[in-house]
Amino acid sequence: MIIKPATGRPNDIIALESILSRQDLTGQQRRAVETELKKVRSGVKGEADASYQIDFHLRDTKNWMVLHDLRLDLGDDVAQIDHLVINRFLQIFACETKNFGEGLACNDRGEWVGFYRSRPFGIASPIKQNERHITVLKRFFKTPHDWHPRRLGMQIAVDMHSFVLVSNGARIGRPKKAEVEGMDTVVKIESFMKSVHEASDKLNGLLAMGGLVGAKTLQSFAEGLASAHSPITWDWDARFGLNHIASQGPVGSAPAAPAQQDTGEENSSAAGRCEACGVGVDEKVQWFCRRYKSRFGGKILCRECQST
Repeated sequence: MIIKPATGRPNDIIALESILSRQDLTGQQRRAVETELKKVRSGVKGEADASYQIDFHLRDTKNWMVLHDLRLDLGDDVAQIDHLVINRFLQIFACETKNFGEGLACNDRGEWVGFYRSRPFGIASPIKQNERHITVLKRFFKTPHDWHPRRLGMQIAVDMHSFVLVSNGARIGRPKKAEVEGMDTVVKIESFMKSVHEASDKLNGLLAMGGLVGAKTLQSFAEGLASAHSPITWDWDARFGLNHIASQGPVGSAPAAPAQQDTGEENSSAAGRCEACGVGVDEKVQWFCRRYKSRFGGKILCRECQST
């Protein structure tokens, strides 16, 4: 079942394309924007390919839950997880997608490169990158959550697995002499589901039964995790040093009209208010209510009112 669909990054692409259409960019700024836009599009394509494969296999089953593009913000630490696959044993498969068209490779020292026009360039270890995301996710689960399944009054421990997904047409260069920890988790997108089922089959029978939860409990767990999603909005103008230019606006343009103030109850959700009790709600709660609007009658409700 798909709990959080893949969204891509349409707003970022539109914003970057808009910046490129401006006539006041310096050559250096234009090249920087073009590079960023290419990187965003490439990442979106890789994640879309992986999302399609995962959704194809799991969208019609209630024994597996899927979340795409999940961002958790824990203050000083942030995890941006491309894909999460969760089964009824609370095994969580966290995936980092890398879309290098010509592939990537790791040498005997664990150093990584990608390829562009057949030439290598250094990249950070995708294995280590995903391990950091999982570390943040483990920290997140140490905090009590009312949607986390419990047994004997304690939250059931989750079993975390890391995977790095590479596009099907790319090559994966593996170390020839030394063993690099985690290399077996770097797989092509088309092989991912096979790897997931193999990991599930390795579970000890008795231990597996101890952690088994019902399909509805699994769904509530995944939905609770989705409600913790913390979206981010990039200030692309500031990133490319364009704030001053943008603030000037086109010559002869009129100043922007001030935003209208929300006064009606219909707009209370836009102001971040619970439509039942009026208490303020943050963006995470609003996103969760919109995602599951059929459950809440299309209303924005605070956490307390959701449970009543």
